[in-house]
Amino acid sequence: MEEDGFYRKQIQKRLNCNHNTIIKWGKIGFDNPRAFLEGVRTGRPEVSRNIEKLVLRKRTNKSFSLRKTGLQLGISHTTVKNILNDAELKWKVRPIATKLTVNHKKTRLKFCEEHKDQNLSWWDKILVTDSKVFLLSGGRNPKHHGRWVFDSEELDLWEVDKYSKGLHVYGGMTSKGLSQLVFISGIIDGERYVNEVLPILTDVQGRTEVTDDITRTSLFDDNEDWIFEQDHATCHDSNVAQEYLRQSVPDFFNKNEAPAKLDDLWCIERIWVVVANKVYGGGQKQPKSLPALKRRIIEAWKSLDSKILRKTVHQMPLRAKEIVKRKGGRFGSFKQHCKCQLCVE
Repeated sequence: MEEDGFYRKQIQKRLNCNHNTIIKWGKIGFDNPRAFLEGVRTGRPEVSRNIEKLVLRKRTNKSFSLRKTGLQLGISHTTVKNILNDAELKWKVRPIATKLTVNHKKTRLKFCEEHKDQNLSWWDKILVTDSKVFLLSGGRNPKHHGRWVFDSEELDLWEVDKYSKGLHVYGGMTSKGLSQLVFISGIIDGERYVNEVLPILTDVQGRTEVTDDITRTSLFDDNEDWIFEQDHATCHDSNVAQEYLRQSVPDFFNKNEAPAKLDDLWCIERIWVVVANKVYGGGQKQPKSLPALKRRIIEAWKSLDSKILRKTVHQMPLRAKEIVKRKGGRFGSFKQHCKCQLCVE
């Protein structure tokens, strides 16, 4: 059909086959159908199984690179990449985390050993709080700003301010609901934290009814029996803040009880990621002003599903056990989930 002047797309349509089949027929030759049926290779040459094993073994090295591995094994970097693709491996960027000292690991290990066997009802009693800064520029996330192009010249620039404006937000969560958000501008010290943030985060006494609004529903089974958690920001560890919590909440982790850098344990860190994806992701345009950014944050906060809150809270004891297993060290992706009836439904 090619000799009769038909294009390959016309041949493909007439024979009802895909484009790769036509190309393969052309490479093998139309006069040798047996070779085609027996699966004669027409693409890249086969690589020995030993080389494949070496590539898969080397990929775990921190200094692993495609070109360096190819030179060491006498193959091209493209072949190395194809071996990794054939093994169904995916390229993932390593998440950034602050470095842990020996003392950090010891305190993390001690805390998690003490609480890893607590039942779920104990974890349900914790009001986990944290703050996050949302920038107008949205932060550089390649997933949100990637483009499919033939050449880099087609890419438009992503222009951001050198010092982007943003909003500093405080929030808290339990397995049942969320606190009201607190927006802070400027530098926050112990006095401002006590006067502007803590009264809103700890205001749970009036929330006695279960409602569909997770920012107004009851947060605890017993409003006289719950635990306040916060990180070790300077204003949080100030004497005035610690004294306020002693007088205002039933119980809390004081600055000497809960260790620093437990972001891979506390559930609110996962909730901030979901909120950020709702604020910046989904192909929507970036907010142009701080009021528009504030509206998005509030909408994203209120739109969270109560099932997500419960699952992230009930995952904490599993995360505590993983930290103990790693002797206080960090871990990245964590795929274990609670198997209780509420989480499975």
